[in-house]
Amino acid sequence: MLNAYLWIPIAPQAPPARPPGYHADPQRLVDDAKPSKNTQSKEVKAWVSELQSWEAILNQTTALVAPLQHQAGVEAQEEILIDEKGVLTESMKNTIRNWPSVFTGISVISNRITPPHRDKGGAVYDFDVLASTGTHTRATIQILDTGLTFAYGPGVVVILLGKLLQHAVPSWKGGERVCYAHFMKDNVLRRYSKTERTWVNLQDFS
Repeated sequence: MLNAYLWIPIAPQAPPARPPGYHADPQRLVDDAKPSKNTQSKEVKAWVSELQSWEAILNQTTALVAPLQHQAGVEAQEEILIDEKGVLTESMKNTIRNWPSVFTGISVISNRITPPHRDKGGAVYDFDVLASTGTHTRATIQILDTGLTFAYGPGVVVILLGKLLQHAVPSWKGGERVCYAHFMKDNVLRRYSKTERTWVNLQDFS
């Protein structure tokens, strides 16, 4: 069983351990952003390099669904790289340059059920992207606040308001189940991006 968390290249410090599917408390607006410690290992760097093509698709999907959120994620990472206070080492800067996602974090959840929860740390109007992979043959994701259940096999991507809507994956069958859960830290975007995010509406696509 694997439960690895990547607290992205833009967290003030490596967070304490949390149960799977739950995120650390939001950062304070006064904290300087740095890559989390686990992004500096050779294993994670190799893993990140393998994600480039996959994450490019998810980035473009996010740009279509939530253009302001996508723009804010790009802006935040660019602003952090400016590093006016000189808090980043060259290795940390390379980590951010090579980070493949517009999201500020990716949690990798392997072979675990996901109990009913709402995600912490993000804004209520920001979307999470949940990418289902593995070899399992059957799984469902429940959006409990709406009473809806969706098939959640390998290759399925679910985009939802994770802080607003309670969701769960109660079981799976037939093999390995891995979820790549992409999320935004609201305080990171509020500090480092000038884009004002809000609820997605038709004007965003005009």
